[in-house]
Amino acid sequence: VSTQSTGDVLSEFNKKLFAFHMSLHPSNLSEQFLHLLVTGTASMDLENFLVHTLKEKEISNLLQSTMQSYEGIEKLIAQNFMCCCYALATQLQFLLGMSRWYDKYGELGLKEDAVQDSINKLSGLMIKAQEMLQCISHSKARLSSFLKWLLKATISLSDGNSATVKITEDELNLVVKFLKTGNLFATRADTSHFNIDTVWQYFSEENILVPPEYYNNKILDT
Repeated sequence: VSTQSTGDVLSEFNKKLFAFHMSLHPSNLSEQFLHLLVTGTASMDLENFLVHTLKEKEISNLLQSTMQSYEGIEKLIAQNFMCCCYALATQLQFLLGMSRWYDKYGELGLKEDAVQDSINKLSGLMIKAQEMLQCISHSKARLSSFLKWLLKATISLSDGNSATVKITEDELNLVVKFLKTGNLFATRADTSHFNIDTVWQYFSEENILVPPEYYNNKILDT
């Protein structure tokens, strides 16, 4: 999975969105997009931005590369990483049992607390992997809908054949939610920027910027 190249494309896309957003004061990009979605018309500034800055080809490439990366990461986690975790969990359970049978395995020097701590850490890692799978599932639906709509709108503003891009009513509803929730333009206090994606934050050493929807679930948060 070429996470680096897709991450770079997303980063550049975010920078363009943020730069245009900063030029719109007192309006903002979310309002501009919602107006375009509802009325089918765009301001001259937004039209120029979509047609000449973001460009049809770049939006199409971003849509394709992002979805391919999502699917690749999803496959690696579900089919490879989680299988390894389950196998490791089984072996750790064996070690836990051996650590408790001191008369037979005491010479191995196994410490029950140390083995249990490893089991707990592995469990936390598996929960985080499941969290990422859910994040990928949500992001695939929302980001693909947003980019498809943006591509269709850009083609239409360029007087092209926008009918080549098919988008359903459910996808349009996701676009509305995507624009109105605020997650589209998440910012950090120290480095304000746009973040149209929530998956790539898991590849950063920084804290999660946009937590999953079940973030306040006390069972998963322990």
